[in-house]
Amino acid sequence: MDNWKWYERPMVMAAVQCNYGENSYDIMKNHVLAKDFNGEQLLHLNATGHVSSYDENRDGEKLDAYLKAAHESGLREILYWNVHCVYEETIQIYPEWKQKFKNGDPIRAYGNQYLICINSPWKDEYLKNLVKLFDHKLDGLFLDGPLFAGGGCYCGYCREKFQKQYGKDIFKADYKEFLEFRTNSVTEMIKSTYEIKEEKNPDLRLYINNSALRADVTGSNTSKVYPYVDFLGTEGGFCWINKTFDYTHTTSHAKYIETKANGKPYIVFIAGDAKPYSYCMYTGAETERLYALSLAQGANIWYGIHGPTKMMKSEAGRVIAKMNRYIKENERHLTNTKSCAKIALMWSDATANHYASSVMKSDFTDSQKIGGEGKNGNHHDALAGFADILTRSHVQYDITDQDCIHDRRIFNYDLLIFPTYACISEKEAEIIREYVSRGGNIISTFDTGMYDESGEERSKGALDDVFGINRGKQVEYTEVGIGYTKLYEDIEENIIPMSGFAWEVKPVESAELLAESYYPMAGRYVAFPTESYGYIVRNKYGKGTSIYISGTVGEVYNEWCNPDNRKMITRRLLETADPLTVTNAPQSVEISLRKQGHTGNHQIHMVNMTRGPGRPMEETIPVFDIVVELTDVRGTTARGIYTGADYKIEETDNGCIITVPVLNEYEVIVVQEDK
Repeated sequence: MDNWKWYERPMVMAAVQCNYGENSYDIMKNHVLAKDFNGEQLLHLNATGHVSSYDENRDGEKLDAYLKAAHESGLREILYWNVHCVYEETIQIYPEWKQKFKNGDPIRAYGNQYLICINSPWKDEYLKNLVKLFDHKLDGLFLDGPLFAGGGCYCGYCREKFQKQYGKDIFKADYKEFLEFRTNSVTEMIKSTYEIKEEKNPDLRLYINNSALRADVTGSNTSKVYPYVDFLGTEGGFCWINKTFDYTHTTSHAKYIETKANGKPYIVFIAGDAKPYSYCMYTGAETERLYALSLAQGANIWYGIHGPTKMMKSEAGRVIAKMNRYIKENERHLTNTKSCAKIALMWSDATANHYASSVMKSDFTDSQKIGGEGKNGNHHDALAGFADILTRSHVQYDITDQDCIHDRRIFNYDLLIFPTYACISEKEAEIIREYVSRGGNIISTFDTGMYDESGEERSKGALDDVFGINRGKQVEYTEVGIGYTKLYEDIEENIIPMSGFAWEVKPVESAELLAESYYPMAGRYVAFPTESYGYIVRNKYGKGTSIYISGTVGEVYNEWCNPDNRKMITRRLLETADPLTVTNAPQSVEISLRKQGHTGNHQIHMVNMTRGPGRPMEETIPVFDIVVELTDVRGTTARGIYTGADYKIEETDNGCIITVPVLNEYEVIVVQEDK
């Protein structure tokens, strides 16, 4: 490990995201160094309140002095540059920078700022200062943005650029053209930044606030900007403090960004303040879990506060110091690990953009649903529902996307899950068909394959031959409580809830019907229905197996969370793939199995999410006598690096069993086999 670069080791970045009078050197000494961060995303040195950009004439000399002091203290410094908004006083000087709505009104940000247009003369000013910035001895550059928001931009510069590219006025753009124009504009700016960086200072690391698991509503597409960034990051640790916003958000974003990084370093941004309240801190219990959930997916840590550093004189601040020391002391264990999962939950950018998908609340986006009339599924909610099922069931899984189909990484998995993965290109369908025929397994739901990559509806699903089905019409359940499914299994819970939407399907001759659903009842309190249609079909295709569920089961579970649906899905999973971990731990314990590349050791990350009702979590409720069985993992010692405890380990025919007498907040068990 001695020869590894700094960004190949665990990064713990401090981010003080405002400055209303604090001395920057005091922040470095009393906050960054005192809390054992090993790097800093530097905003406060150049900040006016919460906004920080770079101007060579104004900032160059003080930046050099600060970098010298930071590097002498062993810190890595990544400059923060806000490239999405400015205050009123700046707009008064440069009114042409504003993003505009269709009616010409400026687009505001955070109530008191203005979104800047990257197609305006702002970009020229940015590039001029960027060239000079790269002469300084920075370790990295972080761009907050760029983005479009609020349905913009329709400024004169965007109109002119759009006219040149598309041969018509931007006011006549259709949805697809407008989306493409904005994503291409963002990508062009990041590409320009990267090319200058590579020419001036290729050792400097560049990254941005990546979009993840959402439609391209801001114009930022992670796949498009991927060639032009050195790290990937996600706001997976920005969790709005209300009862409807749960931690599956953090786990899903961390899993996705790991796969998306494909070998590059990746970072989860964790907000220290209880979003959206910038001057109130999360509880210590929640803070510790946000760290743990990120580390459980191998992510680096960015921890930011949006108020003064005195906020760190809190329970959360004490937890941060403890977690940073833990990472520092266990660097050798937390370096170069990867997921062991053999199951992939599939995300589709095309489906999010051109079919229908929810967008979660964030600093950059409002809660909304993208998608037009007649598209009855919801890709994001379906994925969230399946992620919850897999996590609760302690099944090891990754979240991958269409890029993993095209570069054939899907062939590394035993099972792919397509949750209302509606938009599939002919090329993707061809590769998926090959994957199944060669022995891979898939589980698919509802509208999977019913649309092409541009959102155009097909008369027949692209993978219906693999599913082994013939479709009828769609069935709608207008209310919850008027639909049921009958499973063809000799089990007690073979009648389970059904709601949302579903296709009538019939299996082809070679396929097998596993369940039927009843048509909607007239009301909840009437006689049980008798007429039904095909609902779940299993089909052997080549050497592999397809299980097709014709309804919006992922979307429904995400909202209603009925345990019988979870059990039904889990049984289907276990028919086709190994979960890798089997445990008696309650659903509130998240388990992640990872393997370290250079040692071959396995690690079991266990995050105890057991809590009182709703959020926020304020206390630790311990869990006792957990047994974890690992498949194909051999070991003679099992030591917890978070607690320092040694655990009982027993060899089995298939792997090993580890016993954990008590789990408090978090544990990482390193399983090592004597050579």
